[in-house]
Amino acid sequence: MAAAGDVIENPQIGERVVFKETAKETAGRLLRFDFFLSQGAAQPSSHRHMEQESRFKVASGELGARLGGGKPRIYRPGETLIVPAGTHHLIWNAGKDETRAHVEIEPAGNFEQFLETIFGLMRDGRLHGNGPIPRPYLHSALLASANQIYISGVPVLLQRPAIWLMARLAKLRGYRLSYPEYSD
Repeated sequence: MAAAGDVIENPQIGERVVFKETAKETAGRLLRFDFFLSQGAAQPSSHRHMEQESRFKVASGELGARLGGGKPRIYRPGETLIVPAGTHHLIWNAGKDETRAHVEIEPAGNFEQFLETIFGLMRDGRLHGNGPIPRPYLHSALLASANQIYISGVPVLLQRPAIWLMARLAKLRGYRLSYPEYSD
């Protein structure tokens, strides 16, 4: 698991995370980190975290975001984007320079382990994020299932059984939620 000060990078998408306060340090209540998006970086797809609220306070650059079916909005330094649990969202770097935001995830759950695993797999070329769902899809389903993360555009009631089945198949193929080379 991450510790305050640890840095992870996802060069495929252009993201970097510097952990400030981890789930272990807050008894699972909160995860805090600085989030850096390189110029042109964007999440692969609109998605939602069913059980966690996310807060992004922009420190530098411009953070683009679209919540639910709303219009895109640009957040500038000093402004805060709040994404309530269960809300579809997509974020991206909307400026010409690197964007930095102070992020809080509440409750922390296993989100830091999720980040460590996703970033590590992508960095090593074992997961590819050039589409709405990173490939291989079975591995993505396992990670999404464990963290209650769902893509937009498909009702959760339809996604849950499909992701559950895919996650079981992923485990049979040897995919895991974490790997020692990415997190303790």
